[in-house]
Amino acid sequence: MADLTTAADVLKNDFIGPIRSNLNNKTILMNKVRKTSEEVSGDYVKIPLQSGRNSGVGARAYNGTLPTAGSQQYKYAQFQTKTIYGRGKIYGKLIRATRNDKGSFLRAVSAEMKGLSNDLTDDVNRQLFTGSTGVIATVAAGGAASATQTVDSTQYLFPGMVVTVDGIGDRTVSSITSETVVVFTATITTSGAEVIRRQGVATAQELQGLGDIVKNSGTIQNIDPTTSAGSFFKANLIGTAGTPAPLDEMDMEQAIDAAEEKGGEVDYIITSYAGRREYYKLLQGQKRFTDTVNLKGGFSAVMVNDIALVVDKHCPRSSSETRMYFLSSKNLAHYRMCDVEWMDQDGAILARIVGSGGEEAYECTLVYDAEFATDFRAAHSALVGIAVT
Repeated sequence: MADLTTAADVLKNDFIGPIRSNLNNKTILMNKVRKTSEEVSGDYVKIPLQSGRNSGVGARAYNGTLPTAGSQQYKYAQFQTKTIYGRGKIYGKLIRATRNDKGSFLRAVSAEMKGLSNDLTDDVNRQLFTGSTGVIATVAAGGAASATQTVDSTQYLFPGMVVTVDGIGDRTVSSITSETVVVFTATITTSGAEVIRRQGVATAQELQGLGDIVKNSGTIQNIDPTTSAGSFFKANLIGTAGTPAPLDEMDMEQAIDAAEEKGGEVDYIITSYAGRREYYKLLQGQKRFTDTVNLKGGFSAVMVNDIALVVDKHCPRSSSETRMYFLSSKNLAHYRMCDVEWMDQDGAILARIVGSGGEEAYECTLVYDAEFATDFRAAHSALVGIAVT
C-alpha cells in the first residue's frame, strides 16, 4: 500500500540518484571539473593559493655569499557556498489513487521529478556562466510603458517564467518574439537599464560563474586584483565586449598562449552554438576540416590544436556577438557542502502544505549547497566580442 512513508522512500531511493546524475553529467562544466568537499569548513571554503615565488635563487662565484633565503608566497581565497533549491508538489489524491501499486506511484511522480531535476540542472548550468549577479537580462536604454520590452538578450528567458524586474517587481513572461524582445503578461513602465533576475533572486545569491572568474578585473573569492597582494589573481581577456570583431585564429592562439605562459594548461574551450558556427566558417574559408570527437558524458567536440572545443547553450551570446572560454579544468572545482539532497532534517521528505494557501498536497524540496571557484585564475582566458554574422 502506498502511503506517505512509501512515497518518501520512493522519492529518496528511486529519484535522488538520477537527479544527482543528471546534475553532474548533463552539463559540460559540472561533468568536466572536479567536485570536492575537502576545503569546506563550517560554511566557508578556504583555499591556499600560491601568489609568488621564492626569490632565494641565483648564481654566485666560488666561495661567494649564498642567495638570501626566500620562501613561496601564499594568499588564501575564502568564500561561502551558495544554496540552490528546487521544490516539487505531490497531491494527496495521487497518493490515494496509487495506494495499491508502488509502480503506479513511480510512474505518476516520474514526470514531475524528472522535470524538477531538469529544471534545477538547467538553472545551475546557466549560473555557471552568468555568475553571482543573477542578472539574466537588462532592459534597453529608454525603456517603455508596454508589456513588450526590448532587452539586451532574451537568451535566458522563456514563456511562463516568473522574473523580478528591478524597481518594478515580479512579472510573468508571456512570449519571446526575438533575440531582444520579450512580452510580459501585463504592461510595465521601464526607464531603461533595469536588470531582470529569476523571481526573488538578489545579487550575490547565485553561484559564481565564468563571467566572474574569467576576467582581468573584479574581486572574487575575497581577493582584490587591484591591490599589490592580489595582482596575481587575474584571468586573461582578449577582445572587447560590445565591440564585435570577426573571429580570428590568432586571437584564439593568443588566448591559449596567455594562459599557458602563466602556467595554465588549457584543455577545453567552451563557446555558444553561434561561436562554433563562426569557427566552422574559418575552416570553410580555408578549405580545412576537422574531426568531431566524443567526450565522456556524451558530449561531442571539435579539436583546436588538440584541445576540445565544445558548445553550451548557456554560453553568453546576443544577436551581434558571442565569446569563447579557454579553461584549465584542473584549476576549476565545485566546492560542495552537500550534493543534491532532499531537505529532510526533520525526518520527513514530504511536508503538508499549510497556511492561507494550503491545499491537499505535499511538497518536497531539493537542496544543492556549493560554489563554483578557481584556485588559479590566470590559467583561464576569455575571447570576447566575437562578431556573429
